[in-house]
Amino acid sequence: MLHHIVLFKFKDQLSDQEKQAFIDGLERLKTDIPVIAELSHGPNFSDRGQGFDYVLNVLLKDRDALIEYRDHPVHQNILAEVLRPASADTLAVDYEY
Repeated sequence: MLHHIVLFKFKDQLSDQEKQAFIDGLERLKTDIPVIAELSHGPNFSDRGQGFDYVLNVLLKDRDALIEYRDHPVHQNILAEVLRPASADTLAVDYEY
């Protein structure tokens, strides 16, 4: 199995409505991309988070599934229309177990 973890730092001027659209976009990934085995997300509460506000954790079968997820049109659309516009910075890591 493979974990794809993304940390997001929200833009300062992000409204509550834009934050909700961000969360809704993450939920849409879970429902619209079949290669996702599990998806969880939530606000970062750690004081060691270096300013990152939100965490996404996607569980996928393998590296091929990661590529399929990455290139999926729904992912590309949400990334371009919702996630990137809301984010001042991101950090992504992937690992297999």
